[in-house]
Amino acid sequence: FCADGTYCSYTNAGAASFNDDITGWDTGAGTSFDGMFDGAVSFNQDISGWSMGAATSLEFMFYNANTFNQRGPRGIFLARRRHA
Repeated sequence: FCADGTYCSYTNAGAASFNDDITGWDTGAGTSFDGMFDGAVSFNQDISGWSMGAATSLEFMFYNANTFNQRGPRGIFLARRRHA
């Protein structure tokens, strides 16, 4: 799902039509998810089963992902921000 399995920042950024099923992605070793779905305006998939215990940075993960309204993994607060 990202090049080295840990640094996943901006991997799907700007992919306006991206809405694939990603429940099977192995995110357990991921540390940086900054902007991962930035601008993915159609994205609205379940990520509640993701393991994100190693995550250290989630800034702007869903920035401008206007359709996203799912729960995040247990213990992870996800805020959707929209560019004004």
